[in-house]
Amino acid sequence: MPSRRFPVGLTVATLAGLAILCSLGVWQVRRLHWKEGLLARIAALQAAPARPIEPVPTTPMVRSGALGSKGMAGVPPGGQ
Repeated sequence: MPSRRFPVGLTVATLAGLAILCSLGVWQVRRLHWKEGLLARIAALQAAPARPIEPVPTTPMVRSGALGSKGMAGVPPGGQ
């Protein structure tokens, strides 16, 4: 009767797979807690009273020198 060897390679592969699955389970639980906190924050913001929109500052447009002294297509700033 032939003697059977202990399957070391299969055991190592099984333990590696088990470690991967356990780490994925821990990741899922951490993600669950993060997602519950996120959903609670969204629910609190939806239940909060509306805030007025702040006025948009009206600053005059200022031409910058990003295009150089000639402007676009060789036309100087100001169109002249």
